[in-house]
Amino acid sequence: VSYRNIWDSVKSLSCGLKVLFDQFGVTKFSDRFLGISGKNKIEWFVTDWACVIEAIISVPISRSKMLMKNNIESVNVL
Repeated sequence: VSYRNIWDSVKSLSCGLKVLFDQFGVTKFSDRFLGISGKNKIEWFVTDWACVIEAIISVPISRSKMLMKNNIESVNVL
């Protein structure tokens, strides 16, 4: 993976996030949050930087024992 590939992924995802938030009518910057959960991988980094570009507050969500205990794989909230 090159830095160029990562940057292209960040730009692409940031455009997608902008469209997504616009479609849901989230226009106030104070209302723009995105929860990120997952293992420490490059996708986490890309998502976090895409949020920075679009002035979205990224909220890390821990994969706690409670989620694992209840067999919850992911939490999706918009």
